[in-house]
Amino acid sequence: MNAKSTGPWPTKMLAILVSIIWTTSLCPVRGKDVAKPASSGLLAQMLNGPLEGVDEIVFATRVSGRDHWYVSFGYYSCDTGPAAERSFGDYPDGETLRGYGDGGRLCRMNLRSGEMQLLIDDPQGGVRDPQVHYDGKKILFSYRKGGTPTYHLYEINIDGTELTQLTDGPDDDIEPTYLPDGGIMFGSSRCRRFVNCWYSRVATLYRCDSDGSNIRMKHPPNKVAAIHDVPSVLDFPRDIQPILNNHCVECHNPDRRDGKVDLSGDHTPKYSNSYWTIVRRGLVADGRNQPYSNRAPRTIGSSASRLMQLSDGSHHGAKLTALERKKMRLWIDTSATYPGTYAALGCGMYPVALPLKTMVNQCGNCHDGKSHEGRMAIKFDSNNLQSRCNLSQPEKSLLLRAPLAKEHGGLGICGQDVFENTDDALYRMMLHAIQGSANRLNTDKRFDMPGFRPNKHYIREMKRFEILPADLGPNEPINVYETDERYWRSFWYTAEQATAFDQTSDKR
Repeated sequence: MNAKSTGPWPTKMLAILVSIIWTTSLCPVRGKDVAKPASSGLLAQMLNGPLEGVDEIVFATRVSGRDHWYVSFGYYSCDTGPAAERSFGDYPDGETLRGYGDGGRLCRMNLRSGEMQLLIDDPQGGVRDPQVHYDGKKILFSYRKGGTPTYHLYEINIDGTELTQLTDGPDDDIEPTYLPDGGIMFGSSRCRRFVNCWYSRVATLYRCDSDGSNIRMKHPPNKVAAIHDVPSVLDFPRDIQPILNNHCVECHNPDRRDGKVDLSGDHTPKYSNSYWTIVRRGLVADGRNQPYSNRAPRTIGSSASRLMQLSDGSHHGAKLTALERKKMRLWIDTSATYPGTYAALGCGMYPVALPLKTMVNQCGNCHDGKSHEGRMAIKFDSNNLQSRCNLSQPEKSLLLRAPLAKEHGGLGICGQDVFENTDDALYRMMLHAIQGSANRLNTDKRFDMPGFRPNKHYIREMKRFEILPADLGPNEPINVYETDERYWRSFWYTAEQATAFDQTSDKR
């Protein structure tokens, strides 16, 4: 693709500027906004100051992502949600959704005259991450040619001639930069990894020679020192719930809710009674989903978590063994997650279709989030209601027992007995809805249940990563914990990896 002069370009296409923030003024030309060099403001100040010797910049324009900040290349390993909102259409494999949009340009612009030179214009492709060589004669960038799904590294002369592809393969190579020693550093999904809590591929650092050859990881993996008496990845139902069963559930269960706390492992539509209680009551300090950082020392993690204090023997004699305390501490310090397996993502959640309109008509006067006679009733919202549904024992659901009279097995928590007995019409409607989700859970399973089989996306990616055999049958059992263990171990330092890295280093 040869360079061509296009004159001033509409500013709406200046989506990503590389190396500088450019402030422009706009003037209408034939109904379009056209960039014009500013005589004042930030651009003028920069050109007359720190950038006095700079005339031109190079930048790329591309279509930004639609759903999640992780996704700017590759695909979503899911097929949930409307494709028009979650992605840019189907990925070529026909099984996943694209994480990139079509349309990319590589541009060169004179900041003083406003003159634009279009180096690459690919309406069906993608251009990103341009870097100018130290000598100012070449541009290194990542390019996905129209009609292809993956980004590779390319180089082009500053005048738009001699477009040269440097890398190839089935994985994405992005964000390259020239190194002082003549090599190139870049990010690549050839590491075959996924975001722990999302559906998208990630990149790690690689380097290559100036012509794209001799690709290798920047550093070999660090040698992992295993902690032999705890699992390598902690899982709440498998590793933490037994600790709660030993020390807490006797007093904190659906039938004996001392302190209004239930720490049983019964399933709710999303989690378990115990996990939801721990999170909702702030018993772990993990800083999740809070939009600030720069925290003071020891304000998050196990040292700041009440759960560790409540299990040190000071709370009614509940004292963990040394090993149990170690598991609890490491679970908190590794983000206090509910599942310990990737296989849980995108499955195992069974929301209850509650008769909300009828519930609001009968109970809404109290459950409006306001205080009534000195008592604060829970507000009817999705999390509050769903978390009070017990799918393991539907009749034990707090949502049913709180308003039910004590003489009929209820807790009588409401100011009056909303349900005099279990024959109440609304009680039966709610119980039927909870039982429906319980049936779905028992049939389709959750990751911590016998007979669970992960969804097709987990299986496909583990096959692509060569963790599961390519010829795995559709009904063959899968131990997701063992599968994940093999996946994590592929990160580990090995003598073979170290030898391979040393051999490639010697060739440099």
